[in-house]
Amino acid sequence: MCKGNVLIVADRLKTRKTIIACLRDAGYVVRAIATSEEAVEFTRQPNLAFDLAVVDLNIRNGEGIRVLRQLRETSARVLPVAVTRHAPQEVIQEAYRAGALAFVHSLSTLTDLQHFLETLDRIARERRDPASAPSCTPATAAG
Repeated sequence: MCKGNVLIVADRLKTRKTIIACLRDAGYVVRAIATSEEAVEFTRQPNLAFDLAVVDLNIRNGEGIRVLRQLRETSARVLPVAVTRHAPQEVIQEAYRAGALAFVHSLSTLTDLQHFLETLDRIARERRDPASAPSCTPATAAG
């Protein structure tokens, strides 16, 4: 059963691969993007068919905040989650102000990945319109 469509924005290949594997195994359809520029351009598409967006805040020296803002401005339907290994409290607060609904500190252990999935599932349940099903068709490009 498909849980929804997820956009991943992370410049580190290892981070992308970890998140992709974790989400696909959990039943999500995934599209990954490596640069903030590509992500901002991608989020400008009309009728963006994503339920969740996982944005690495440290993409290109903090450009993740820019991606979160763009998602908030252009894709109100997409539920953003911020991830990063290291971030001072003020960066985390800025992520929330930019539109993040949750923040995950690390994805380096199995416990971290389980927490991450639980966070995504909780956000999807809480914010999804009960009358609408997740958009489970693959997005415009392969992940």
